[in-house]
Amino acid sequence: HTCTHTCTHTCTHTCTCTICKEAQFTTFHNKGHERSLKELAVHCEHKEVGCSWSGELGKLDDHLAKVCPYVEVKCRYARCHGVAIRKDISLHDASCGFRPFRCHWCQLYDSWYDDVIKTHWPLCPQYPVPCEQCLVKVERQRLPHHVEEDCPLTMVDCEFSYAGCKARLPRKDLQGHINTELLVHLTMVNKKLANENVILSRRLSDLEVKMADQKR
Repeated sequence: HTCTHTCTHTCTHTCTCTICKEAQFTTFHNKGHERSLKELAVHCEHKEVGCSWSGELGKLDDHLAKVCPYVEVKCRYARCHGVAIRKDISLHDASCGFRPFRCHWCQLYDSWYDDVIKTHWPLCPQYPVPCEQCLVKVERQRLPHHVEEDCPLTMVDCEFSYAGCKARLPRKDLQGHINTELLVHLTMVNKKLANENVILSRRLSDLEVKMADQKR
């Protein structure tokens, strides 16, 4: 008995012909039937979710592999295991934490996005950080200099502290203080100079006495 029934590739893996139940049969590739099947008109398997493609069955696999916007595809970056449908994958790639990224503050640290912002930025010497006093952002490496030399809210001594002024005020108010207390400061300076002159005169007198004693 020779079985001449046509079966699919899946059916040929059974022990008997699925139609006549013949236990012994020989299979061969029926190219005519294959061509007929490939020419069948079909819709994309993702039609229900929005894909409008329709065409020959033989072109369906190529459509799914390369074109269909509703097929799930993997993120393009090797470290990422994320997936999204093809029409949305570009949005994922654009925000993927594993996309290549270079620190734009120092232009030196080159890694992936999440690594840069979570590991490098907390240490980057050129990353802008806010001054705790005036809240102005400056490079991390310049922050001490800013606080010491530039910050308008840093408390500083009056420039006439050497003459006895005890005022200590925010840097932004220093010039106003100097202008307002000008006469007071001049009086302090004159008093200090007078005291220093007295001290110098005493030292000079002591020195003259010592020199006179040495000549005797």
